[in-house]
Amino acid sequence: MISLDANATLIATLAIIFSTGILSGLSPCTLPTVVFVTAYVSGEKVNSKKRGLILSLAFILGIALMLSLLGMFSGFLGHILTNTKIDMNPKFWTPN
Repeated sequence: MISLDANATLIATLAIIFSTGILSGLSPCTLPTVVFVTAYVSGEKVNSKKRGLILSLAFILGIALMLSLLGMFSGFLGHILTNTKIDMNPKFWTPN
């Protein structure tokens, strides 16, 4: 696991985050999306490199935006659940 030091520079931190993002993009879970992007981009009538680049970037940015929003929601929910004191006593789970 990567541990970031409190004195790490911003550039080093961003480089670590970027490189781990690239590595996670090569995982077996995300590799099937390459087929979708390739099929969508190559299925266009106009085969220009500029159009293909724009379509690929739109797909990538859409995925990145959705994953970022889901990550922020998960972090927010985790923050709420860790700061909420819930009595987990089993006697409250069983009917009287």
